[in-house]
Amino acid sequence: MSIGRARIVKAAAVPVPVAGAAAAPAPVPLARRIPAVVVDARAEAARKVLEARKVADQIVTDAHDSVASRVEAAVREAREAEVARITAEHLALRMGEEQRAERDLDRTLEIAALLA
Repeated sequence: MSIGRARIVKAAAVPVPVAGAAAAPAPVPLARRIPAVVVDARAEAARKVLEARKVADQIVTDAHDSVASRVEAAVREAREAEVARITAEHLALRMGEEQRAERDLDRTLEIAALLA
């Protein structure tokens, strides 16, 4: 029987009861053998989890960047629409003022013609 490569992991000392002994038994250290395949598998799993987390972080970062650019575009479009709306309202107000001024001028001219 051959012994493969492995790691020895020491466990906490556990008292082993001894039959007929009245005094507290001395703790017996326990250890267990972990096969190299298990140790290597754990290391490989840890490496894959780390790699997956890096990929996930990159995906989240890309998503945040994409959302930020879309938000900026939406804000820009909303700003342009609001500027266009305000400009149209301003022009309508000016046209109303011009028409009122023309009517007032026409009335003034009619009154002046009557008085003359």
